[in-house]
Amino acid sequence: MKLWSMPPRWLQESLPGIGVFFALLLPYLTLPMLWDGRWYFNCMSNAAHAPFHFQNFLCFQHPSFLFIGIFAIPEHFFPGSLPWLHGIVLIWGSLSIIAFSAICQKLLPHAPPLTRILATLLYATQPVIVANATAFNPDIGITYSLVILLAFLLYDRIAWIIAAGILLTFTKETGILFYTLAILAHWIFLVRPHFRSTFAALRASWQRIPLLLLPQVLFIIYSVSGIAFFEGKDTGSLLRMLTSFSLLEPRFLLMLKEIFLFQFTWLQTGVIAIAAFVWFWKWDRGALPRPTQDTRLVWLLAALYGAGAYCLTRYLYVNNLRYFMALFPLGSLLFAASAVHLLSRRNLANHLLMVALLLQTVSLFYSADPLSRAMFGTFSFGERIMYPLGKVDGCIGRDQLVYNLQHLELSTIQDAIFEHIRPTRETTISTHGDAWFGFNDGVDPVTFRRTSAAGAVMPRYMAAADIISLPHPPQEVWYIEYPNFVNEHELSTLRERYDTAHVSEFRDGGYGIRVHQFRLKPQGLSAAE
Repeated sequence: MKLWSMPPRWLQESLPGIGVFFALLLPYLTLPMLWDGRWYFNCMSNAAHAPFHFQNFLCFQHPSFLFIGIFAIPEHFFPGSLPWLHGIVLIWGSLSIIAFSAICQKLLPHAPPLTRILATLLYATQPVIVANATAFNPDIGITYSLVILLAFLLYDRIAWIIAAGILLTFTKETGILFYTLAILAHWIFLVRPHFRSTFAALRASWQRIPLLLLPQVLFIIYSVSGIAFFEGKDTGSLLRMLTSFSLLEPRFLLMLKEIFLFQFTWLQTGVIAIAAFVWFWKWDRGALPRPTQDTRLVWLLAALYGAGAYCLTRYLYVNNLRYFMALFPLGSLLFAASAVHLLSRRNLANHLLMVALLLQTVSLFYSADPLSRAMFGTFSFGERIMYPLGKVDGCIGRDQLVYNLQHLELSTIQDAIFEHIRPTRETTISTHGDAWFGFNDGVDPVTFRRTSAAGAVMPRYMAAADIISLPHPPQEVWYIEYPNFVNEHELSTLRERYDTAHVSEFRDGGYGIRVHQFRLKPQGLSAAE
């Protein structure tokens, strides 16, 4: 008798993707949270250590009870332990990669195994998703849970479908949106075709429908409990936003560029568009073969992709790529299916998938797409460049940089700067007012790395205007010149009372941040004394 058997094919084919995913993220298990990730971390930490109250887990008016709760449990027992937090994201992401591979098994049942492996690798290395796996926000939970939900739907695991739906619902508002769209698309394209009429399909599904509606029922209970929904918008305004807009609205066009064209995504979008054109051409000529289960699955994914993109571009107020992350796995699946449909001979689809994977891998580490450079511009980060996302529509331009792994160099170089400064409680550090949060943490007194653990030294972080207005200003100020902001105003402000003692550039792999060391001018020194 065999003591073990070979794992399912979809599990085997997910292993390369999981391996690459681990290799990309393991170096960041102790990475401190930055920007919005820091806000969410503080909210989660407060919920973990305060007396239990449901409201504490609803960060920034989002229905994030379950998402925050998952991370609050280890935080309660191991305060400030970043490996626990990053480890949960790593495991969650790995489960979604397995689920993605299982979806590929249903979507591409007759394709060579290499095709499904390459498609799974495309998901495992998607730059925006990988970058946000190093951050801490509910949107990464929405993305991973949606992929897992789709796999359970295709394999008809009713209890797990409901569990995934509830998790989506209480991660962020977009969770109930995608759950509803996924359930509806699944019924239309995969359930209804097996029956002669819609009534017959509904009659056969009557026992399942109440169970599948449980997440919606829970969300209705939540939304009528007095807690704000979509930042206080009422039902009427939500419907108006959904049905009224201009195709030429600049913000709408910007979102379309980010969803369908950014960082070589235009290759995937182009292939999907060509495949759709060929399909409609065959349909018009009456040359389409009889639909099969996998072709109906393509329609399901296309409907979910289009409806999800439409809804997200209607309701978002602040532009950020992470809000669109849940669409990117759907795009990867449609791209793989389109490549197989268009290039089925001589494994040409695999060559196209390899090209896409190569370009995407480059995009993980570099802002190299010429079309994205033309659309969004660039700014210099030492010898490297990045796209100034966020600045193009008037936002601050911090979290918008979490589109690949380049932004992590800010954190790496920041630690090198602190190792040089060796800050104490009397050290005064300044920078652009919008650059902080995540970079103004406590500092380990031994390693001088940023940390939120107990015993950390907290330097004096002050704005330039506040420093020069002090009656007794510090004799020395360190100004960190973050490259994603224009720093001339702050530097000019400090020069009113300080002389520049030294300017250094701290570098890592071609990236660089300049640090100005200021000393109080003699007249200021006399006043300070």
